[in-house]
Amino acid sequence: MNGQNFRKKNDQLWKNLTTTVDQINRSENDIVIRSEEILMETDIAIRQLKDHLRQYQFSDWSDEIYFFKNTKPQFIAVYIYYSKVLAIEASKPYADPQALQSYYENERSNLLYFYNEQREFISYYRRKSTYLDKKYFVRFKFDFKLKLSPELYSYDEEFSTSHDHMVSQILANDLLDHYYLIK
Repeated sequence: MNGQNFRKKNDQLWKNLTTTVDQINRSENDIVIRSEEILMETDIAIRQLKDHLRQYQFSDWSDEIYFFKNTKPQFIAVYIYYSKVLAIEASKPYADPQALQSYYENERSNLLYFYNEQREFISYYRRKSTYLDKKYFVRFKFDFKLKLSPELYSYDEEFSTSHDHMVSQILANDLLDHYYLIK
């Protein structure tokens, strides 16, 4: 598979996933059922993305960096977001509106911990910096002097870099922050 075909397939996969997510979210089902359905669809899409990657050899570092900094994280972010929405909504208390407001505010405060812990990388990412991209977004190239995830060795090294999951987490947490604000 050539680079143009690889990007086309991934773009179409993303378009199909976002269309499916929109359709599910327009249904009458409650958020727990919708989240479960979206997680199943997202899992299928991620498996297809992984299959596309197995069939493709990156032409250079910039090609690989783009995939792990931009393409893959958007898929994983959807999965993280709906996993957290499912967990939050399935375990929320049956309570008065004031207690529920407090529940969502407490959940939102958990995001602050992540933002504080990952402040440097979040700044790097949001400023669209590139000077550490070869260390962050190229497979098999992690640097132990950087702050690394403790789960790094649990990741599939063919489908992960040291920081692509962190980008997914940033994107998902931004969505979660908005979710909490409207609750």
